[in-house]
Amino acid sequence: MHKYFEIKASSGNIRCKIYFSENNAAEKAVIFCTGFAGHKDNNAANGFANKLLSKYKDMIVVVFNWPAHGDDVKKKLTLADCDAYLDAVINEVKAKYAVRELYSYATSFGGYLVLKYISEHGNPFEKLAFRCPAVDMYDVLTHTIMKGGEYDSIMKGKNVEAGFDRKILVTPALLDDLKANDIRQREYLEYADQILILHGTKDEVVPFNEGREFAENNMIEFSPVPGADHRFQNPSHMSLANKYVMEFFLGSKEKKMLDFMKKHEGCMLENRPGGCSSYYDRSLHKWRMRIQLDEERIWFLSIFVHEDGTLDKYSLDRELAEDSHYEFSDEEGIRQKLYQPGDEKRTFADILIRYVARTSGGDLLWAIYPFITAQFHYD
Repeated sequence: MHKYFEIKASSGNIRCKIYFSENNAAEKAVIFCTGFAGHKDNNAANGFANKLLSKYKDMIVVVFNWPAHGDDVKKKLTLADCDAYLDAVINEVKAKYAVRELYSYATSFGGYLVLKYISEHGNPFEKLAFRCPAVDMYDVLTHTIMKGGEYDSIMKGKNVEAGFDRKILVTPALLDDLKANDIRQREYLEYADQILILHGTKDEVVPFNEGREFAENNMIEFSPVPGADHRFQNPSHMSLANKYVMEFFLGSKEKKMLDFMKKHEGCMLENRPGGCSSYYDRSLHKWRMRIQLDEERIWFLSIFVHEDGTLDKYSLDRELAEDSHYEFSDEEGIRQKLYQPGDEKRTFADILIRYVARTSGGDLLWAIYPFITAQFHYD
């Protein structure tokens, strides 16, 4: 779903578009920053938002018009206004939606503006992804975007209209600003771990080597996309870019599971509900995590995971004089049976811990009994 809204800021009225999942509170937000002459109804933003929200219901994506872009009321484009617009959008999203995590996905000119912003104000984002960022925006504008005699005209002090499908009024003052704010001369090493740059090897607007050199100089992760042009017009290239960005932002479910298990490998199991430890079973080539479900240390949830992070099975374990193990795999079915509002944001173990606390481990066993696929009992 999407809707339009405006941010009334001192810098002007900023026209925005938000993508969201109905009846789900936002926990994380992506601010999508479009390129030169782009707008809030950007097709790439729409495709990314739909793909993201199909998997992550607790996220929103916000797109907005840069000054003098789309149906924005400003007539002239200035870097100061761009900076003020981005700052206002960041503050509005954080305040209005109270998200825990904020991300940025920016393309081309939008990438340049975000990089400029974080070098001047600090980085408010958990992670940032850039697709073909115009790290040398002055050269991109004057040598690629401008056509015919537009460059000669602006060198004579005249305003010109430049762009792709849509045109933006470019002034000599804007060019001066771009020349004075060459982000290639700034250092981004402190943000390197939070940044991913994707660049098409056939980019006809922003030179591929410029993006690669910028990434190398700042030790930023750089992923070339073979054959992709500047706009990633080939659907397979765009799909790959969106996949890379989503995994960089949030990680795959499998990777998160493996990382969590490795983090708790060899840890002593704390005697409390939620206490956990994990180990790698070399004979089975699987990871196993045990999570305590009750105060009495009788009931445990075991999670078995393959080496690639995919789930093998669960087991509800009762540890007394006679140990019992009840295996199952249908997490979604059990979630639905035990559902309470807000469970979308809770881990499976937290849901089981809550149920045991309110009833008992035995009651949990009977609740999930229809889902059990095998059971084992040992003296």
